[in-house]
Amino acid sequence: MGKQKLYFFTIRFLMWIVPVACSSVSTEAQTVYVTKTGKKYHSADCRHLSKSSFPISLSDAVNKGYTPCSVCSQSVESNDSTKVNRLLDAPKVNPSPPAKSTSSQCTGRTKAGLRCKRTTTSPSGKCWQHQ
Repeated sequence: MGKQKLYFFTIRFLMWIVPVACSSVSTEAQTVYVTKTGKKYHSADCRHLSKSSFPISLSDAVNKGYTPCSVCSQSVESNDSTKVNRLLDAPKVNPSPPAKSTSSQCTGRTKAGLRCKRTTTSPSGKCWQHQ
């Protein structure tokens, strides 16, 4: 009967200690670092992290508008994955590409009667000097 009680108390102890140990590991994994002027958050071992950084929790960093660093974003894990995934998976708004303007050689003539060597995007076909 004594071995069963010892076994029972050992199992109960492990059931209590394992969640506590796991929660402390995840708390450490949620610490990220930001700089005073930057807009990105970094893990502790990121090569882009400057000396003037300070620790902040990942959820606070996301709430304050910080975005993950492109280098260390893969190593930062979160228990609050819905906020981070929502931020990371948000559709990126790409500005429309600028209208392609074709440049061509200026059609103007120099004083010597030669064709100008400048290029222009002007619809008139002449550079700034020959307009």
